Amino acid sequence: MEKPKNKKVTIHDVAAFCGVSIATVSYVLNGHEEEKISPQTKEKVLHAANFLDYKPNPIASALAGATPSTVAFFASGYLQNQKLKEYDIVFLHRLYEKLSAKGLSLLLLGSKLTDITSLSTQAIILMNLNEETFHQIAAKSFMPVLAVDSIVVDPIFFHVYDDYPSLIAEAKAKFGFSDFLFVSPVMNSLPLKAKIATIDGFKGHFDIDEKGLKKKLKLGKGQRIVVVGEENARKLKELGIRGLVVLSYDSRSSFKRKVALPLDKKIDSLLNAVTWAAARMSEKPHDIPVANS
Repeated sequence: MEKPKNKKVTIHDVAAFCGVSIATVSYVLNGHEEEKISPQTKEKVLHAANFLDYKPNPIASALAGATPSTVAFFASGYLQNQKLKEYDIVFLHRLYEKLSAKGLSLLLLGSKLTDITSLSTQAIILMNLNEETFHQIAAKSFMPVLAVDSIVVDPIFFHVYDDYPSLIAEAKAKFGFSDFLFVSPVMNSLPLKAKIATIDGFKGHFDIDEKGLKKKLKLGKGQRIVVVGEENARKLKELGIRGLVVLSYDSRSSFKRKVALPLDKKIDSLLNAVTWAAARMSEKPHDIPVANS
């Protein structure tokens, strides 16, 4: 359902968007704890009211105090208190540059999520999270929440990710192979992994940190290993693994067989989605795969 155009959003619109009764929406927005409404339904109603910009509601007051000059960011690596990988740092640095050019600041939420129920930002970007964790975090805030490097199967949320089917098709045309093994940083989004697995010629997906990776990466005739990230390609090269095709943010990559990841286009698409989410533009596309062409 799209946001109703040229008219004020009503409680009927919120109920229709969620597929629940008007009474249920009223109970949730007015905080009637005595009513037996599941946490999932409550979350869905609150996010829908926020997304459709329904007023008056308790969310409207929180939105009025938002700071439009800040965008918050959280990455999956923070959950395990890990340092961000080179691949993530390049993305984050470029995101910071593009936000700064627009007069916006970047707030890193860090390894321990603070109480984000009172966080006032233009949006919160969650990077490479599985759907369960994404929803757990999103439920704590009614600022717009977006996913990057993951797919969230929910019409409320925008998600931006590399269009691997198109990128691998580009690599196949450029370097003349059909079958491939896929190696990436740990990818937490099952829908995104499922999309990769449907690519013609796909023979397996491996995380770069898997044990015994060298033994697993056995190439058949005419096959290649498509690896995401310059840092990861170097790791495979150090293991003596050949036949690499690198998808990289680094335009100065020393690898001969490489395809550039659309970093600037990806971040521009993400920032467009931030604008749409903040403006409650529900008619805009929420599934945003990004390719070079």
